[in-house]
Amino acid sequence: MYFFILVTITKGTNQTDCTYIKYHTLINQAERCYFISKNIDSTFYYYNQAFKQYDYIFIKDLLNAAQISIFEHKKTYKQYLLLGFKYGLQFKHFKYFKLLQPIKTKLERDSSFVKKARLNRKQYINRIDFECLLKVYRIGIKDQIEKCKSDKIYKDFQIQTLKDIKAWINNYGFPSSKIIGINDRTIFSEIGMHQFDIDSLKTKYSNSLNYYSLNEKQLSQSTILTVLIHNFCSYSILESELYTAMLKGELHPREIGFIYDNSYRFNDPKCKNPDIKNGVFLLNSFCPYKKLNIDINKVNILRKKWHIVEVEVDNIKKEFEKLYGFKLFYGMWKCM
Repeated sequence: MYFFILVTITKGTNQTDCTYIKYHTLINQAERCYFISKNIDSTFYYYNQAFKQYDYIFIKDLLNAAQISIFEHKKTYKQYLLLGFKYGLQFKHFKYFKLLQPIKTKLERDSSFVKKARLNRKQYINRIDFECLLKVYRIGIKDQIEKCKSDKIYKDFQIQTLKDIKAWINNYGFPSSKIIGINDRTIFSEIGMHQFDIDSLKTKYSNSLNYYSLNEKQLSQSTILTVLIHNFCSYSILESELYTAMLKGELHPREIGFIYDNSYRFNDPKCKNPDIKNGVFLLNSFCPYKKLNIDINKVNILRKKWHIVEVEVDNIKKEFEKLYGFKLFYGMWKCM
């Protein structure tokens, strides 16, 4: 089935619109070269190959490349950050990065950089499907309201919502950062429609949603993911759609691993979840991995099938965060 999907999507596309398997292969190799082999030149070679071959780039990869560039005293960090503005980066995000904070003022005073960043921001705004984003906001808000009701009412809501999302994905694509942008609490204000910004919109539905907003530090789109992880059958029902979304660059493989692992948080017997004997991804912070008797070899085999870098690379990345102030994990619960 997956082979059929791959052939269908690849047929009739050009070099920059091909499936994202090669993209993730290049990014994973860049990470291995830097965090395992310490081969700096090869690291940037693989990053640059990925960035120039695809018309949509996951912002986390640009930010990781920029941080490595700064840490290794390379001047290429400016080109990575500038390109980042085309995919949602703003100067306000620099505060989340210890390695970017020292250069923030310098870049803000660089008139050429700022001018190009503004142009890239306009391209980013023009790419966003705001009608789709508004629908996603409304689904997210409704989910927060319904989950406070009885189990039966919420379960019925979840069943219908998952059917709606499945149809939506098949018709329009997965509503991720590629289509509706990364988490941004004031994105509608930029097109003169502040009333639809998440914090304004939620007040029209309920006065008890003060806790609910968007985590901009994630630098990803997490609204639908939040809805999906509330339903522990999401992966088993949407497996084919999630894989197709990954091939199209609408969803990162690590986000799929995050949803997959979520199936085992409570192991709902009503869900037709994958056999735990085949392993998990180790990408969900609240999954009780210690109770599941995890085999790291099986984890890496499963990750390889879904084009995700090995656990050993992730472990070294975590060490770099602790030792040198990198920020290398993004998305909901840092799954990316």
